Amino acid sequence: MSKELNKSPDINRQMPTPQFLDIPSPFESGNKPIGVITKSPIDGKEKPFVWFNNLTGNSLNNRFRRHEVAEYLTRIVLTMNVGIILGPAIDIKKSMVSGKIKLERERGDERKFGYYVDASERVPMFGFKFHIDSIEDLVERYYLAGKPNIYEETYRKIKTSLPRR
Repeated sequence: MSKELNKSPDINRQMPTPQFLDIPSPFESGNKPIGVITKSPIDGKEKPFVWFNNLTGNSLNNRFRRHEVAEYLTRIVLTMNVGIILGPAIDIKKSMVSGKIKLERERGDERKFGYYVDASERVPMFGFKFHIDSIEDLVERYYLAGKPNIYEETYRKIKTSLPRR
């Protein structure tokens, strides 16, 4: 494995601020998307990410949950070939009614997080239900494609980019 592949980009682990993005709308309605502008954990480039959905079981306070979330995001990234990050959870119903971005309320020590997809890859067809390949299928696919370490490298980059409490 080369030294370049071993290094994760320097990712700001602070939660990005959701905003209405001034980008072409990926939606049929033409509405401005809600999103964040932050560095990608994969390539380290700053870019807009559009809110996709809220994460269920939000706590990232323990090691097992952080591993589980990083594993799930890695599977999405490699299956769908999209950039994805975690940011603040959006209360989409309140946001639609008020016209202002409303965040999901936090409970005690638990933060709520949402998924944000790279805006250049967020299309209307990227629905709320989609097939995500298993770890075994991804490892095999990339091994046969001559990239045997891509799963571990992607997982490591995503895990180190997860927000801290």
